[in-house]
Amino acid sequence: VTGFAYTAFIVHRLSHSLFGILVLTTSIITYSNLLDLGIGITVMKMVAERAHSGPSDDVTTIVRNAVAMFTVIGAVVFAIVLSIEPFVGGLFKVSGEDLHLFQVSLAIAALGIGISFPSAIYTAVHQAHGDYRYMSILGICGQALQVGVGMVLLFAGFGILALVALTSTLNVITFIVKVRHSNRKFGVRVRRGKSSWTVARQMFSMSVWIFLMNLATHLIFNT
Repeated sequence: VTGFAYTAFIVHRLSHSLFGILVLTTSIITYSNLLDLGIGITVMKMVAERAHSGPSDDVTTIVRNAVAMFTVIGAVVFAIVLSIEPFVGGLFKVSGEDLHLFQVSLAIAALGIGISFPSAIYTAVHQAHGDYRYMSILGICGQALQVGVGMVLLFAGFGILALVALTSTLNVITFIVKVRHSNRKFGVRVRRGKSSWTVARQMFSMSVWIFLMNLATHLIFNT
C-alpha cells in the first residue's frame, strides 16, 4: 500500500516523461540482479549447514569468497552500465534534456549497485541463521526512509536525480548495517577469512543451476 501511494505521489510531482526515466533506470538496474549467478542462495545453504555450530572459520571463509566474487561482479555491473550509456538514447528513444537526466541517473544507480552488490551475501547470512525478524525490521526502516525522505525531496523541488541518489545511498547504508550486525551477532569477519578455490568451486557447482532457474523464471514472468 505504501509503495502504491508513494508511486502515485511521484507521478503527481513529476512529469510523465521524468517518471518514465525513473522507471527505466530502476528496470535496467533490476536486471543486474541476474548477475547474482545463484551465489546468494548457495551461500545461504552452505552457511545454514554450518550455522548450528556457532561462529566458525568455515563460515567466514565462505562469506569472504562470496563477498570477493560479488565485489568483482559489482564492478562489472558498473562498467557495463557506463559502457552502454552512450547508446541508451537510441535504445529507449530518449533525447534532449531527458537523455542527459537518464544518463546521469543511470550512472548514479550503477555506482550504488556496484558498491552495495555484496549486500546480498549478508542477507543470505542472516537468512541462513534464521534472523528474519532483523531483516524484516531493516526492510521496514529502509522503506520508511525511502518514502519519507523521498517525499521531502520532492516537496523541496528536487527531481529524479535526488530520488535515485537517495535509493543508492540507502542501499549502501543497509549494506554497512548488515555487515556490522553479521560481525557482532554471528562472528562473521571477512578479514579473518581465507580465499579458497575449493570453496569457490563448491559454490559454482551449485549456483549455476540456481542461476539457470532464476534466468528462466525472469524470462517467463518478467518479459
